[in-house]
Amino acid sequence: MEHNNETQTSSESSAKSFQKKSFFFGFVLLISLSLAWGVCWPFMKIALSELPIWTFRVYTILFSVIGFSIVIKFSGISLSVPPKEIKQIIVIALFNITGWQILSAYGLANMNAGRASIIAYTMPVWATIAGRVLLKEKLTGAKLISLVLGMAGIMVLMGEEIGRFATTPVGTITMIFSAVSWGVGTALIKYFTWTIPPSVLACWQLFFGGIPVVLGALVLESSSILTPISWQTVVALCYVVMIGNVFAYWAWFRILGLFSATISSVGILMVPVIGVFSSSILLSEIVGILEILALTLVISALSIIYFKKSS
Repeated sequence: MEHNNETQTSSESSAKSFQKKSFFFGFVLLISLSLAWGVCWPFMKIALSELPIWTFRVYTILFSVIGFSIVIKFSGISLSVPPKEIKQIIVIALFNITGWQILSAYGLANMNAGRASIIAYTMPVWATIAGRVLLKEKLTGAKLISLVLGMAGIMVLMGEEIGRFATTPVGTITMIFSAVSWGVGTALIKYFTWTIPPSVLACWQLFFGGIPVVLGALVLESSSILTPISWQTVVALCYVVMIGNVFAYWAWFRILGLFSATISSVGILMVPVIGVFSSSILLSEIVGILEILALTLVISALSIIYFKKSS
């Protein structure tokens, strides 16, 4: 009897240790993803200074699908997907890729890129609501405090720009809906059951979700798709494709497999903050007290999640 109790205690201890290691791995991925996507913003600004936005999206989606396919092939992983999951991929791709890409494209075309990126990261609010409706996720005190602190950081970054939104209603509305689309897509990934690896899921999402984006570019910007580009834009595109898409999407779907939709969404609130600081380095943009305050608030939100889950 004592031997059975010892065995059970040992099993519980091993399970708890495994959970802590999984959480730590997920948290490291979350920080890595935030850095990858945060630094992506100044590189996107560099590329968009030369490329029309639809053409830019075609380049990034096309080469990201190719990049994912190569990585998957050399990893010895099959790209095959069960028929049931193909339907699921198409559904979430409409939100995570098509809705996000097209709506944010219109948003960026009608407002300042910096303000547009900040509005995009209201996504955690919509992901939390969708998670509550679709997944019945409990909004615990720690999650609520983290969400409030994180969103406070985003609002600080918005600052005086809030008063200017009335002058760009189309841009503001479309960017908000792009954030809603991303948030719903995030919850849907958790809602469905998957048997395929995150890299395969990300690759097929980009493929199916990118089809309407490519069609839109062919209709609206067909003359600019094959226009020669500078080496600076080539470097920017390489970063966006390999780090901002291939690595980041793989990491994002791994994170969604480890954490709830709410925790995953709050975690990436670091992205626009890192975007501001990386832009100051790469594009010589000014960083002031508001940016430092926003960073403090977002780090506080992440700390609450980490210490609550790891305790």
